[in-house]
This record gives sequence, C-alpha cells and structure tokens, in this order.
Amino acid sequence: MYRILLAVALLSLVGSFASAQIAVPDALKNRPPVAAPTSAIDVTPIEVVRSMSETINDFGGGLIQGLLVGRGLRNAALVAAQDNRIIATREFGCCVSFNEVLYSDFLAPLAVLQLAERQRFKLADNISDVVAGYGAAGVKVGDVLTAPNDPAILRRIVEASSGQDFRSYVSQNILAPLTPVGGGQTASLSEIMGRLLVALLNDGAFDGGQLLAPETIALMRQTQVSIHPALPGWTYGFAEMKRNGWRALQRDGAWIVAPAVEARMVVVPDAHLAYFIIVEGHPGASFWRTLDDALFDRLLPPGTAPAVETPSTPAPDASQASALSGSYEASDEPLSAAASLKSAAERLVVRAAEDGSLHLSGGENAVLHPQPGGYWAAEGGNLNAVANDGRLVLSSGIYRPLRLWKRPALYAILTLGFAFGTAGAFVGERRGRAPTKSPGNLVIALAGAAAAFLFATLFVWHLTPVL
Repeated sequence: MYRILLAVALLSLVGSFASAQIAVPDALKNRPPVAAPTSAIDVTPIEVVRSMSETINDFGGGLIQGLLVGRGLRNAALVAAQDNRIIATREFGCCVSFNEVLYSDFLAPLAVLQLAERQRFKLADNISDVVAGYGAAGVKVGDVLTAPNDPAILRRIVEASSGQDFRSYVSQNILAPLTPVGGGQTASLSEIMGRLLVALLNDGAFDGGQLLAPETIALMRQTQVSIHPALPGWTYGFAEMKRNGWRALQRDGAWIVAPAVEARMVVVPDAHLAYFIIVEGHPGASFWRTLDDALFDRLLPPGTAPAVETPSTPAPDASQASALSGSYEASDEPLSAAASLKSAAERLVVRAAEDGSLHLSGGENAVLHPQPGGYWAAEGGNLNAVANDGRLVLSSGIYRPLRLWKRPALYAILTLGFAFGTAGAFVGERRGRAPTKSPGNLVIALAGAAAAFLFATLFVWHLTPVL
C-alpha cells in the first residue's frame, strides 16, 4: 500500500512539472521560428597594450634566460630605464656579485668627461701635457676617448689629473652620487646602473642628483669620428649603432678577466630608453648580436629613418666588389675598443657577384647591394659596408683581411712542398752510387718538416670557425 501511494505522489509531481513547462503565454503562441544568423558579425578585437616595463621584463628576461641555458651559463643581470625611471631589474643565477665591474675601465670615459667638465684639463689638450711623459706628440685627450690605443690610458688620465687612484676617484665621484643610500657606500649593481642609465637619458640628472652637466651629455652624444656617412660613427666613450632607423650609443667589453665578466650598455636618446646587460663568462658574439637585435626589434620597431647624406660618388661596380672578396677577421684596432662584443673573434667570408653585390657569410650572413655614394647596403638598412684602407667596415664592426699565418691553406702548401722535397731527396739517395739502408739526414729533416706542417695545417683548420 505504501509503495502505491508513493508512486501516485511521484506521478502527480511529474505532471505538475509537465503542466508548468507546457504553460505558454498567449502572446508567444503561434510565432514563427527565429533563424540563426547566416552572415559574419564584425567583432573588433581588444588590443592588449603592454607597457615597456612589462615587455622588457618578460620578453627580455625570457630571451636572456634562453640564451644563457643554450650556452651553459647561469649568472647575468638586466637593468633598463625609460625617461626618468628604472623600468626593469632582473637577476639570473645566484651568489655572484658584479659590483667589481664598476671599478673597471667600463666607467672610465665618464670619469674623464667629468674631470674635463671640472676644468682639470681640456679635451683638446695633448696627452703628454696631462700625463707627464706619456703619449705621442699631437695625440689629444679627445682622441683616446674615441680610439684608445692603450686600454689603461683613460685610467692614467683620471689619476694624473685628480691626484687619486682610479678606484678611489670612481667610488667618490661617480658611484657615491649614484648610490641610493648615500654615505658613499656602494649599493647593488642594479641600483647604481639603473640610476646611471636615467642620468644618461636625462641630461646627466637622476633622482636626487646630477652626475654630469647637460652640456657634457650633449658633447658625449655628438659624433666625433666617422668613416662614412652611411655607417655609424664614434662618440666620446661610445660607438654608435643604427638599427630600425634608431641611433643608439653602445659601450661594451670583457671588463674582468678572472672570473670572466662581459657587459654591454646601450642608450637610445631619441627613444628615451637604455639598457645594461652583464654576464659571467664568455657567451660569444652571437649571444650579444642575437640579444641586441631581438630587443631592438621588439622594443623599437622600424620607424622613419632620417635620410643619409652620402657622397656624390657612384655606386661600387663589380671590380670594386671583386677586390673585397676573401676572408676577414674582426679587427682589434683602437676604434673597435668601445664596442667589440658583437664581432669579437668573428670571421667573415666575402664573395662578389657579377652585379657588384657582396655576399657575406660567417660573422654576418647577408647580401649587400651597391648604393650610390660608394657603399653597399642590405635590405632594411640595418647593415651597410664600405671599403676603407684595406679593411671592410660594416655597421656591426670593423674587419681586416685574415692574416696569412691563420690560413690553413698556407700550411697545406708548405706541407705539400716539403713532402715533394722528401720524396725527391729519397729518390736521389736511392740513385746514388752507395745507397744506404736508412734514410739520410736530408730526407729525415724534410720528412720531419712535412709532418710538422701537416700537424700545423690540421691544428689551424681545427681552430677555424665554420663559415
């Protein structure tokens, strides 16, 4: 009986739900069905705008991390500034202090400019007048700021004109003003470099101080040496760089030997952007080139580049291109000192085409086409080249012909020559009137020389990078 009553109750409940669902207002009855849309509906996508700080932290940080892992390196740091503020500080790895780089030659040009600003000397003064008995006649202080022929010369100028050792001067006159806590105590590298980048972007001023006068910063940014209008030049303490239509100032190098530390600083005045990257170890030229190109392409896309005023000379012809064919290596001349990491130890093979273009492989991989004004240029304008005093000068660095003793072909030819000499001497001994059972001294000497040059051939070939 209980089961029957329960079944009746459930049936009544279901019926009530069914009647509730079936109940439709009269106004909605007998209406035509609504068809689904058959045409596309325009929906404006919502653009996600990321700040420069977010971009450089996420993209730049991820890029550096990936490049470090690919080269088995761990420790690095990234600092960036925009306008008058620090927008990024990232550290990779642990337990490494990079502060010692602040006392290297990295900051030496700023110390020299600061002392010139304080009227200790003039940039037009002879080196021998500032550092007693040092330097060739006619070499000016400004000359060694752009092309130091001695890595230690800037230190010697600072010490001679200030009366302090270089470390003390930098600590008291550059680092102490940039130290947030004051009192002359050195803060972290990221804090100091962040404030330095802000100062370089803002006419020498930063939060709470003035490192250099606006006139000194303007002088520092001016081009002092130029090989060709189509190429970046050199300023006081910096090399110019041009990419995507932007002009930047760059300074880099291997500033500490043990442990090895390389650092690179880039300032883009027109974009009010600057960044600094430091790495423990020797990551190689491809690391710095990839990092720089990727950061520029992401942060500073191509803009409207100012027109280049080139000479009225015609475009290079096929014979001029053919004269440049051959193997080259990165030059270590004084002009390369300000920014050498992107081409250090790199080699370049140049092949000329019938239309006068240059085909590059190795340190750079590009096709450069002849341009009116006597230079070659790749599409996009990021890589130009000129021939100058037997060198091939690219936008990315200076290359000179590969020295003879670095060419495996030289040792191979010598090996072959001594091998033929050995064979000839051996045949001569066999044809002699009194042949001996063992080779003579001449055969042994020639064979030894052939073996030595064969070893040299293999050794130099092994050291030669794949192009």
